[in-house]
Amino acid sequence: MPYGSRNGSPGKGDRGSAGGHRTVDTRPSLELIIGGKVKPNAKGCWIYNDNPHDYGQAVTRAGTIIVHRFVYETLVGPIPQGYHVHHECGVRGCCNPDHLTAMSVGDHLSHHAQDRPRDWHGRLVASPER
Repeated sequence: MPYGSRNGSPGKGDRGSAGGHRTVDTRPSLELIIGGKVKPNAKGCWIYNDNPHDYGQAVTRAGTIIVHRFVYETLVGPIPQGYHVHHECGVRGCCNPDHLTAMSVGDHLSHHAQDRPRDWHGRLVASPER
């Protein structure tokens, strides 16, 4: 459980009236994570913390979360096991769910391989200077 209690056990006051345990959702709200920290740009991207060049991160009681993945899971649905969340807009700092797509790791890597030249080991090749 990425957003549940840390050790899987309920906290204080989490026992039901019959003495049984119940699960407490400690997942932060979308408003708490992105409220006031997102600014739209001209492309329609939702830029988190004014940084379009890096993935947005937020620290919660459950640990550090990657904002675009959190927004995708909250507004679109679960990310399947073995999938990445791809930015269709190409802007890493964007967390607009309309710009995010879940892709298998293989599809995601081959999509980006078309964008950036690599050697036969898969390492990025320096662009020729112009």
